[in-house]
Amino acid sequence: MGVKVVDPESADYLAEVIDSVDFVEFTAILDKDYGFVKDHGVPTVIHNMHSIGGSTSANPTREELNRRSLENSIRLADEFDAKHVIVHPDRRGRLMQRGRS
Repeated sequence: MGVKVVDPESADYLAEVIDSVDFVEFTAILDKDYGFVKDHGVPTVIHNMHSIGGSTSANPTREELNRRSLENSIRLADEFDAKHVIVHPDRRGRLMQRGRS
């Protein structure tokens, strides 16, 4: 069983549940420090940033942000020795591209 954390504000929560989980998944938001996950030494899954950080691979107008986001996820996967990086387009981004919200 795993647990997903989004940002460093989740550190206290993670510390409370760490003995009950087999892995930690976190969303790799740009410019966030995820050292609090590494401190626990459990396997890690990286979830590429998406609409939560403004990135969406479904929207080509965000190409630069999408590229930076993916590079950040790959860097963190290397740093945490993560075997998986989850990447998916955000449907919301496609709707925004068409002028809807």
